[in-house]
Amino acid sequence: MPKAPATSVVIHRIEFQESERRMLEVALAAYSVDKASESVAQLTNLIVLIFGAAVVADKWGELTDWYVRFRGEGQQGGLYGGTDAEVYDEKAASVIGGLENLVNNILDALFNHPLSR
Repeated sequence: MPKAPATSVVIHRIEFQESERRMLEVALAAYSVDKASESVAQLTNLIVLIFGAAVVADKWGELTDWYVRFRGEGQQGGLYGGTDAEVYDEKAASVIGGLENLVNNILDALFNHPLSR
């Protein structure tokens, strides 16, 4: 069954007293400051990210050269003796050695070198 058309219009108004208006203005100002500071924080994070990426891009060659030298020196003499698998297992027996293996494996993956085992 269709609805009957409205026969009258009822208007509801909310009126604030002076003190309520001041409280509402303060709340709106606080909300605006919060949103503005959120935007500034996001912009700052973006700037830091871009700056960090630029520094890494600038130093990427030095990082890869250092890592290749580090891995080469570690395999030729270093602290541990034996084959790569023996060295890996020897390091894995301690917490620090295990963490070193983890970092080495991550760096190997990043710099496209084979994982040392």
